[in-house]
This record gives sequence, structure tokens and C-alpha cells, in this order.
Amino acid sequence: MALSSTAPNPLNAGLHGDGDVHENVTGFVVGDISVTNGTAGTFTPVSGSVYTFVVTPTAAGLVTVNVPAAVCTDTATNPNTAAAP
Repeated sequence: MALSSTAPNPLNAGLHGDGDVHENVTGFVVGDISVTNGTAGTFTPVSGSVYTFVVTPTAAGLVTVNVPAAVCTDTATNPNTAAAP
């Protein structure tokens, strides 16, 4: 799984992120996104392998976004790998 951002400065504004799982998956929901110093919301499946979401910081400082391993599965029922924060 890969995470990316289109925000120029995610410390001062909502982070618009993409979760790309590289193949179609099922079972991936906003609650699977782990955020330190922020909250995840506005979760939108773009396709079976691309999801967009907004992360809003709760305070000034570093915001970390992660997706742990095994929160969703591909069509062969293999679990996802963890995303690098």
C-alpha cells in the first residue's frame, strides 16, 4: 500500500491523501487509516485500488498517516501490506 499527498504544507491545512493498494481490494474503510495528531475523513473509493481521504490536523506539529497490514484483502484473499507512514 502506498500513501501520497497533494497538500503543499500538510502541517497547516487538511491533508488530501491517496491510498493506492496496487490492486483491487475489499474491506478497506476510513477506520483502517491510523492518524497521529489528526483525524481522517471524507473517505472516497475512486476504484477498487485507489481511495481518497482528507486528514485534518488536530494541533500544530507533525501529522502521521498509516494504514496497518491486513485491514483489507485482494480478490485472491491476500491481506494488504502496511503502508509506510
